[in-house]
Amino acid sequence: MHFHFPTCRPSCASCDCNDPSASQKIRQLWIALALISIFAVAELSVGLFSHSLALLAESGHMLSDALALGVALLATWLAQLPASNQATFGYRRVEILAALANGVGLLVVAGLIAWEAIARLQEPRPKF
Repeated sequence: MHFHFPTCRPSCASCDCNDPSASQKIRQLWIALALISIFAVAELSVGLFSHSLALLAESGHMLSDALALGVALLATWLAQLPASNQATFGYRRVEILAALANGVGLLVVAGLIAWEAIARLQEPRPKF
């Protein structure tokens, strides 16, 4: 079994850090981040204007998606940094850590929602 760990040194001919797919990935992330941010701002604006709680909640959801895409974009950029004396295999593992951070963030949000749901089941709020 042979494992290939790219070192991204200028003299490395087999390095895949500078391939076109990496720049294409960053471009696609920027496009997705821009679109999601535009829709989030539009939903927030219309939600505030119309006093729609559903639109406000959806805009919050879209903003959290934009944050996750921003973390992925930062990680993709960091993963392209060349190897150094401290990181001899480069920074490619940053993408994995960013995915872990996004997953942990989702679990935290799910836990907060569950906590609030249990609290509301135990002590319902009166309807006005």
